Amino acid sequence: MNVMNGNLKNGELKRRFGEEIFRLRTALHIKQQDFAKILGISPVLMNHVERGRRALKILELVRLRETYGVSIDHMIDSIVEDIGACADKKGGG
Repeated sequence: MNVMNGNLKNGELKRRFGEEIFRLRTALHIKQQDFAKILGISPVLMNHVERGRRALKILELVRLRETYGVSIDHMIDSIVEDIGACADKKGGG
C-alpha cells in the first residue's frame, strides 16, 4: 500500500501509530505521565497521541529512538503493512 497515493488516511495512520506507542509504553511498564516527560510533551498531549488525535513531532520521535532504541521506520512500515492487509481483506483480495 502506497501512503503517498492517498490510500491511507492520515487519521488512520495516527490512530494506529498511537496504538503502537501505547503498546510500547505499557510493555516498558512506564506511566503515561513519565513517558510524556521523556518525550518532552505534556501528559495531555501524550494521551492525544495514544488516542490518535495528535501525531508525534520529529524531535519527539528522535527522543523515543534515542531513549529506547525504537526503530521508527520499522514501526511505521509495520503499521502501513497491517493497514494494507486489512484493506485487502475488506476488498476481497
